[in-house]
Amino acid sequence: MSPCPPLRLFALILLSAPAFAQNTRLTFRPVAAEWSAALNRIVMVSATPDELHLFDPATQLTQSVPLPAAPLSVSISPNGFYAAVSHAASASYIDLRARTVVSTRPYPAGSGSLPSPYAVLDSNWLYILSPSGYASFPLPQGDGFGRTEYRATGGRLHPAGGFIYGTRDSTSPNDIEQLTLGPGLISAQRDSPYHGEFSFCGNIWYSPDGRRIYNSCGTAVRAPAMDAAEIFFPSRVRWLSEAGTGRIAIIPDAPSTNPNLATSSNVVLLSSSAYTEIGRLAIPTVTVGQRTYLGLGRWIFFNNSGTGLHVVYQAEAAAGISDDFGVQTYELASPAPCTATFPTAVLPVRAEGILQTVPIQAAPDCVRTVTSNAEWAQVVSGAYGAGNGNFTLHVRANYGNQPRSATLSMGTQTMQITQPAAPAAVPRQQVSSYAIVDAAFSKALDRMVLVTSPP
Repeated sequence: MSPCPPLRLFALILLSAPAFAQNTRLTFRPVAAEWSAALNRIVMVSATPDELHLFDPATQLTQSVPLPAAPLSVSISPNGFYAAVSHAASASYIDLRARTVVSTRPYPAGSGSLPSPYAVLDSNWLYILSPSGYASFPLPQGDGFGRTEYRATGGRLHPAGGFIYGTRDSTSPNDIEQLTLGPGLISAQRDSPYHGEFSFCGNIWYSPDGRRIYNSCGTAVRAPAMDAAEIFFPSRVRWLSEAGTGRIAIIPDAPSTNPNLATSSNVVLLSSSAYTEIGRLAIPTVTVGQRTYLGLGRWIFFNNSGTGLHVVYQAEAAAGISDDFGVQTYELASPAPCTATFPTAVLPVRAEGILQTVPIQAAPDCVRTVTSNAEWAQVVSGAYGAGNGNFTLHVRANYGNQPRSATLSMGTQTMQITQPAAPAAVPRQQVSSYAIVDAAFSKALDRMVLVTSPP
């Protein structure tokens, strides 16, 4: 892929331009986004103007559909060809292939006020969830039905159908909620067996096989029983996407004041099997005049093959610009050649071994992998990533009588690890030939003073 030139926002505003990845400025400000696997598009909705947008990462082109009111959320049908959008007092059903609004219907009186309405689209029904009740509509047309029970937030249809899982934000304790779907109605609701033992909150995502249910509090449970709870991430999660290739991509939602936690200026990659961090991708920065501002991840989606990653990001508020959103695409399977550098050509380590953080310098779009040719010198985290970053190197102790060396490789760059032989053995203890009954130490004489009996 040929290098992309810098993208001009205004006369003096530039997005940092990846040389080997697509970085596209958006001319609208999305409030919600989802991925259509059938269309290979990011589906976003924005207000002022009120529109639905189909963004093609391959061509970087956008097609837009006018909406009848300001959107609050968007949901994609199981077949990927339709979308539902919630508004303050109504819900719209959109044909994505025809790019037309099929119907817009007001919330029924029986559902109550439906604050913070959240759309969930099934094959034959459109559900609107809220903290105070729900509404459902037959597709494509027809009157809706509403009730002031079966409340949930951040809901998402399970890949196998039959259930919507959500959380119950603004209640204590928060929990994972399972809503059982009947013919157009929610027929039952139950929560997990934990009741405050684990933190649950915010949005819901699923593993590709539907067996695991993730939520914004960094915990996961097993479907459908909502048991086997575990912590998969140490802080809040803003958005998550998992690929069938065994990787989870996360946009953290951690306080930037905590230096020990990743923030939303990075994409964190985890192993699906053990939740261990395998790398980080730097989100492009935004330059306004002479100042550079962070790009903060908002939504993230793997492509259908799991070989590419699409990140919708926003310049931090301090940048003070209106066209502040962009889409960055990372090629993960076959990244284009780029230059990432180690801090030194040779890294000497002690015979006792080390566990050390090593910095890497790279362009924001430069996807790099660090590998080792020796079993005793291994990269335990951060081997994979993009942009400036760090990896953790573990060198085991050398107990042999010969020095040794290993080579770390990153593209065309190498770093040699050198380690001396083990030092000559020094006796750590001496066995006394008499029985010691007490002991003290004389600092002035630098001697241990022992008393024995007998003699």
